[in-house]
Amino acid sequence: MANRSYIFQSSDIPKSYEDRPEAIHGVGEFAYYTPFIYLLLISDDPQVSACLLSDGFEDEEEDNKTKLYAVTGKAEGGLKRTFKFLKLLELIGKKEASFLAESAIETRKFLESKISEDYFHLETIELDAMNVDEDDENYYANSARWTKNEAIDAGKAIDALSNWNWLAIKQLKKAVQDTNNHLNPLNGIVLTDDFDNTRDAIPDTPIGLYLHDVLYYSPRNREQFESDELD
Repeated sequence: MANRSYIFQSSDIPKSYEDRPEAIHGVGEFAYYTPFIYLLLISDDPQVSACLLSDGFEDEEEDNKTKLYAVTGKAEGGLKRTFKFLKLLELIGKKEASFLAESAIETRKFLESKISEDYFHLETIELDAMNVDEDDENYYANSARWTKNEAIDAGKAIDALSNWNWLAIKQLKKAVQDTNNHLNPLNGIVLTDDFDNTRDAIPDTPIGLYLHDVLYYSPRNREQFESDELD
């Protein structure tokens, strides 16, 4: 099984594993990476939140579980930035990369038709567990803070693009080619039909344009969680 990042829409920000949102639904999953779109969706006031996929690891004692984290951001601002980015991808793709354009359109349609909750919730615990720093006793908390800051930077990068599409396209093309600036959140994105082709290691940063609501893992909502606890 490939380790994945997962993004959900959620009715609330979970503060603990047991603090289940009333509603939580799948939005997307991606193997071995956290795509740029996932960071953009959580970029509006992102908060370090509780992991809902696990309350620790299987080999741990119940009273000594590792605390795990996720990041949750407001949907309204995240969607606004994502739609701005998708429009630019569509315009670029119509001239230079047809699959990029088609995928941007389909992603926009998915978000417009499926998103109804107030927050996006990003889970990266499977990826975090692949790269554990044994010397960092706060590794999982620090990893979530890093993801939060990446989301903030992603949002700022899109906000910095002009509202005039012709100029924003020029700015975006220049930014993705700025390989000397490793702090540039757009660095590593490719604006071709290989935008998500991580199998051939073409993009360093996949965009993440395949969204779907049936994921490998689906956290239980409040009603489901409480019902299972009573059984």
